[in-house]
Order: sequence, then C-alpha cells, then structure tokens
Amino acid sequence: MKTKLVVLAASWAVTVGAAYWLGSAFSSEESAGSASATLPGITPKKSGSAPATNRYESLTSSGAEDVANPLSSFESLNAKSTPEAIAEAEEAMKQLHPWEAEQALEALRQAPPSQQRDRMMVELLELWAQQNPTDALAYVDNLQSLRLRDRATEDILETWGKTDASAAMSWLNENSSDLPQRILNDRILAVIEGYAEADPEGAFNYTTSLPTDTSMQRRLRQRALRESVQQLVEHNQVNTAMSLISNLTDSNEQQDVFGELIGEWAEYDPVAASKYLDQLGPEVASDARRELIRSWADYDPVAAAEWLSKLPPDTEETGQLVSDLVGRWTQYDLDASAEWLNQIPPTPEIDRAVAIYTFRSAQEDPATAMSWAESVTRDDMRQRLMERVASEWKQQDPDAFQTYLSEAELTEEQKTQLTNAQPWRGFRGGGGWRRD
Repeated sequence: MKTKLVVLAASWAVTVGAAYWLGSAFSSEESAGSASATLPGITPKKSGSAPATNRYESLTSSGAEDVANPLSSFESLNAKSTPEAIAEAEEAMKQLHPWEAEQALEALRQAPPSQQRDRMMVELLELWAQQNPTDALAYVDNLQSLRLRDRATEDILETWGKTDASAAMSWLNENSSDLPQRILNDRILAVIEGYAEADPEGAFNYTTSLPTDTSMQRRLRQRALRESVQQLVEHNQVNTAMSLISNLTDSNEQQDVFGELIGEWAEYDPVAASKYLDQLGPEVASDARRELIRSWADYDPVAAAEWLSKLPPDTEETGQLVSDLVGRWTQYDLDASAEWLNQIPPTPEIDRAVAIYTFRSAQEDPATAMSWAESVTRDDMRQRLMERVASEWKQQDPDAFQTYLSEAELTEEQKTQLTNAQPWRGFRGGGGWRRD
C-alpha cells in the first residue's frame, strides 16, 4: 500500500509535540550545523612532507627508553617472507603514523602475493590518505591489480570524505572522464559515505541535489540517502532524520528512506521505533513496518512477534510481515518460531511463512517439516513443499520416509511424485524453488 507524501508529512506534523519523547530513545541530539546543497570543506587536510627525523630515532637520541620501530617489521619483508613475518608486520601496522605508510607499502609489496597482503596494502593506503590523499591516490595508479586498485581508490575517497569531502569530490570530478558510470557512482558514494560519517545532515542535504534523470543516478541517490540516514541514527539524530525525510518531494523516495530510518532505528531501540509507527497509524507505508520487523527479529523475535500479533491477521501485508519474521527467526530458533507460527490459523496469506519454515526445517527434522508442508492451503505450493521435504527425507532416513508413504492419505500419483522428487537448491524470493 503506497502512502501519499501528504500523509507522512501530516503524521510527522502531528507528532512534533512528541519530539522530546522520541529523542529520549537515544541521547539528546546535537546540532549538525547548517545544511548546504554543496559539499563544504569539513576539516582542511594537513599537507607537507614527512618529518626529517624518525620519531624513534628522536626518542632514542634524547635518552628515552628504546622504542621498537614498527617499520622494522616491514623492512625485513621479501619474496620469501613467511606468514608469521607478514602477521608481525600487520600487528606493527597499528603503530604506524600516516607519513610512514608509503615506506611500509613499498616494503609490503615485496612480500608474496596474498589476500592478507592486499588487505594490508589497502589499510596502509587509508592511513596515508589521512595525511595526503592525493599522493595515496597517485600511488594506487601504479598497482597492477585492477581489483585492488579499485578497492583502494574507494577506501581512500571514503577516508578523504571524512575530513574534506569538498576536495575529494573536486578530485573525483577532475579524474573521472574515462570512468564507466558504475565505477564513478561507486566512487561518488564512497565520498558521501565518508562525508556522512563526519556530517550526516550535510551529506543528506548534498545527496538531495544529485540528479535523478537515469536509473543509475536514482540508484546512487537512493544508496546515498540510505547511508546518510544510517549515520544520522548512529549519531543519535533520529528527529533530524525525520525532519529531513519529510522535506523530500518524491513520495516513493520518501517512503523508501523512511523505511531505512525505521530499520536502522529498530536495530538500536525497536520498542521506540514500533511505538512511533503505532503513533502514525495504519496509513504509514508497509515498507517501514517490514524494515521494523526485519531488524527487530534479529534483536528480539519474541517481542517482534507480540507486536505483530496485534495487527489485523487476514491481510496481505500481515502475511508478508509474518514471512519476514519467520525468515529471520528460523535462522536462530526453529522450535520457538514453530510454536508461535502454530498459533496462527492457516490462510493463504500465511502460506509463504509456512513455506519458509518448512524449507528451513527440512534438513533438521523432515518428518515435522512434512507436517508443516501438508498444512499449506495453496495446492501448488503444498505439492512443491512436500516434494522438497521428500527429497531431503529419503536421503536422511529412507526407511522412515517409506513408512510415511505407506501411512499417508495420499493418492498413488502423489506418492509417486514424492518418491521421484529431486533435490532442490534453494528457496527463491518469488515463492518457488529451483531443481538441481
């Protein structure tokens, strides 16, 4: 069910008086500064060359106790370095300063290629970017691996976005003429992610200025808005996020970002998020309730089930919410989720939730799973589920499966279908399965 913009805006207006209560779900919010439609400089990046004197030499020459130089762990690396030597360098990396990153990188490149080495190189480039991101980006151009080059560039841009997002975006504008749109969008998003970590409100406002002419542009804007909202919640700025979202002019975009807000909020305080949704009433977009249930189910599925039980039972939306809850809950506790699901009368709206439970339980307890499969109201789904369970059951315990067939009130055709059932690879989002 789609909710018009005016409904959400009006709902927020009604609940402005409850802003203090909403803020009490977290600590009080701090102002994030004035909004801007462009990327402002946040903290000017420091520039300059590395100190002429090594800090460890300074400490030693001044009479201080000997201090282990972490660079020494890198200087000993070569093509025959052992995993232990690389692990020692990785531990020493925690003690490095940004101006030492380039020297450590040069030494690390001499070590044997490995995922660990690549990961360490990216971390060193991030460290370097804290002091001189342009030099770090120039260094990346000399890396042979395209995958490593792309990953390191995004991480450097994200690091730069935390301190000087305006400069990072200017650099990207000057160095993106030959980039495919997908890669460019990923790099723009990296800057915005760093920006949002430092100033989520500013990042949100900047993102609203991004164009939406193409589907790729719209996806970038959606991802950036979601990232900004996530950071707003992490910065205890739920009220600010609500105000910003209410100013969005596209109702579909507003609903999507509002759902992200509720989902992020529910990861920290699902009770407060659910009370807020209850205040808005049934007109609120169903996407927001789905985000609430998904996050809440990972936090406290029993409490989520109790809240869900208060909704009208025979609606398509409730059926979808039950499916979302069962899908998460069964990852942690098959017994408790089954006990709750068993209290809900079988209906076509609940069939999908039962299907999810059946699929998850088939490997653990195929006999019980078959009972659940038989309870599905839709004939086509029930048959597919029974075949899915049968394929698992006859592999685990063929004697028990044959006993079931001999006692079950099934037609000979149905028994033949179950006997010949082939393994299924997995459950699909659309409600069906794929054969191997």
